[in-house]
Amino acid sequence: MAILVSSCGGGGSGNSSANSANQIELSTTVNVDVNNLPQDGMLHVYVSVDGGAQQDMQITNNDATALISNLPTGSHTIDIEVVFVYDNSATLVLSSATSSVNVAEGSSLLDIANTSYISTYDDDNDGVSNLDEINAGSPPFDSSCVLEVSVVGDCTLG
Repeated sequence: MAILVSSCGGGGSGNSSANSANQIELSTTVNVDVNNLPQDGMLHVYVSVDGGAQQDMQITNNDATALISNLPTGSHTIDIEVVFVYDNSATLVLSSATSSVNVAEGSSLLDIANTSYISTYDDDNDGVSNLDEINAGSPPFDSSCVLEVSVVGDCTLG
């Protein structure tokens, strides 16, 4: 996830640091195979700042973006959560990440590698994560449906 922090506003009143409208522009890659998503719901990526209300991020292909405005200067905690919301309102967390960002005058860039995402959520307790089950096209609420891996061919290196 890349977070671009930029400061806008301040108007020229000489009071720019006290009154500036700081913005965070967020962009992240969503590691979900959208072709295997169930038809009875929708993928969402939410962002929240400092434990506040979640804001829906815009999803295009496998990228999610959002613009968060009016942040005061200082340190903030950014939480990202990738969830699948079924039509019956059941929510399945696929992955999440948390990072700190310091909002100041000017611009800075904060990267959270995809390896920083926690993707071990397992609602049916079958030992396979919700994300892996969704990506494999397996129902993540059904512990009787277990993913199996088989090896085809000779896998020895010579």
